[in-house]
Amino acid sequence: MKRVFFLVQLSLILLYSKAYAWGALGHQIVANVAEATLTSQAKAEVAKLIPNQKLADISNWPDQVRSTPAYKYTAPWHFADIPDGESYETISHDPKGDVVQALEKQIEVLKNTQTTVQERIEALKFVVHFMGDIHQPLHVGRPDDKGGNLVKVTYKGKTINLHALWDSGFVEELVMDLDSNVAPAKEFTLLEVLNEDMALRNEIYNFSNNVIDETYAQKAREIVRSRLQLGGERLGTLLNSLFQVPVNP
Repeated sequence: MKRVFFLVQLSLILLYSKAYAWGALGHQIVANVAEATLTSQAKAEVAKLIPNQKLADISNWPDQVRSTPAYKYTAPWHFADIPDGESYETISHDPKGDVVQALEKQIEVLKNTQTTVQERIEALKFVVHFMGDIHQPLHVGRPDDKGGNLVKVTYKGKTINLHALWDSGFVEELVMDLDSNVAPAKEFTLLEVLNEDMALRNEIYNFSNNVIDETYAQKAREIVRSRLQLGGERLGTLLNSLFQVPVNP
């Protein structure tokens, strides 16, 4: 059986860089999994928007532009902080947006034939990226520690914040061996994804004296692998649904 391989080694440079959700590698993995699930119709419609490019090629664009003056307003779109004991339905939502609001908005732009081609291209880039973001559990994190960004831990003798470790550190340690013929996921809701993230919270914070040992790391890598795979499969499901009918820009 043909397989898609993602073989990487831990990079100290990336490990200590300022991390966004999943880091560049994680977003590329999600995009590659999604690409393998696309129907011929969805592939054709994607190719109209990004000719000669793959989904992985555009998967990190929102992180690349989020600090620029023109796109600084999109910074809050990459996460949705939810305190313990609450849910997305009970919290006050950021008027500047969050990952759920952003995905809903960009999905509408992408499927609206009255929007311009450029608007739909950007919407595709956002959807590909944010579907990765929303499957990173700490992007549905605790507001008091900014999704783990304020939690310093020691891993393999080095100090790193918990969010960055989950964004990039564990991803870079994975050897991803994913079937190239993976199937799209079943239908899902964004609230379902948020609830899955929150259900992982106890495991993510289950360490002693701020030290991450190999037992924790092994479980974390399996969670990361599962979330990357599921995020990609669900992205494929979403794009297949959006592009069921040919779109004439």
